[in-house]
Amino acid sequence: MIVKFDNFLNEKAQIVFPHPEDGSRVAKFKVIASPTSLNNVIRFIAASSKDLDQLNGVSKEVVLEAILTYANRQFRDINFVPIKYDDDGAGYGIKIDLEPIVKRLNK
Repeated sequence: MIVKFDNFLNEKAQIVFPHPEDGSRVAKFKVIASPTSLNNVIRFIAASSKDLDQLNGVSKEVVLEAILTYANRQFRDINFVPIKYDDDGAGYGIKIDLEPIVKRLNK
């Protein structure tokens, strides 16, 4: 799973999301994670200005939901959740849901 996670971080994520004008659009995102981060945040940042333009007219919540769907499809054993509060960073932040992991470790 570590190799797959490294690939997840090194490849540009191609995200499809609903768009009010076209029905749907595609944008590529750089996936960035800090291995020393205490809050396990993973950021999706538009890969180029063209990709950023694709996001115009779409709410942050819609894009974030598409990113969560993408991330959760990549890993069956890991669940990702949105950062709901205090997310002033660039792009869109998600994090690993640690609750199921802690429950499994406490068995």
